[in-house]
Amino acid sequence: MFASPRYGTSSGAVKEPFDLDAANLDSIEKRKIFVGGLSLDTEDDDLKDHFAQYGTVMHCVVRRDPMTGKSKGYGFVTFSSSSAIEKVFKISSHVIKGCRIDPKLVEPRLKVFVGGLDPQMNDDDLKTYFKQFGTVLQLEWPRDQMRNNQKKNYAFVVFENERVVNYVVTNAKQEIGGRMCDVRKAIPPAQKTQQQGGMEKTQQLSVSVRQTNYGFVESDNKRVVNDVASNAKQEIGGGMCDLRKAIPPAPMTQQQGGMAKTQEISVSVRLQLQL
Repeated sequence: MFASPRYGTSSGAVKEPFDLDAANLDSIEKRKIFVGGLSLDTEDDDLKDHFAQYGTVMHCVVRRDPMTGKSKGYGFVTFSSSSAIEKVFKISSHVIKGCRIDPKLVEPRLKVFVGGLDPQMNDDDLKTYFKQFGTVLQLEWPRDQMRNNQKKNYAFVVFENERVVNYVVTNAKQEIGGRMCDVRKAIPPAQKTQQQGGMEKTQQLSVSVRQTNYGFVESDNKRVVNDVASNAKQEIGGGMCDLRKAIPPAPMTQQQGGMAKTQEISVSVRLQLQL
């Protein structure tokens, strides 16, 4: 039986403990798949209709941008039994609405992302806070090389058991070191690549990062830029970033022989990342 600590919420109320073993929270991961490569017009019902042939679908969802309602190109399907997943992976190729999709097992998430931390907080104090939930295997606190190697305002906490992780993130806002912090499951690298709204296509892009908190990504393919910019908020390098199309420079005008001539300039399609 895991310890069930009581801790404060953003409203000041005390969160009551519950029986983690009885909740059996880790069973869903054995019945859930991540589905990448979806066309932008794929709906929840399209997912359900496709995967229902392999077993009973308890839940399915296409992830969408909360601001625009546009699909992010991936989703999740949860079956009633793990045997359905075995049937899914016996098929070498899956196609929905003309697109070859990429189903994967949902990787167990043993890592928690904690944002909004005080960079001056001591590592041991952060570990002590999370040890009330269960055994902490590792603390990963990135440092900013551009700011004298000082700690960034976020960290990752690795636990030894997924049920503990599921319990920790039931409260998305927690007071840690005198600050209200965001607490959520960290996205496994394999899934993060496909969840970044087309950023996995960066082989086609030219990237330039300025010595500030922003950079530019250029591509000769306008469709790629449109796909990437369709999701204005994306998590990159552990932080939430603003993405938008960069404004191209105005055409240069030269006066030659009393006649204004517009000098043509070549401008690649450019995307600006506010880091």
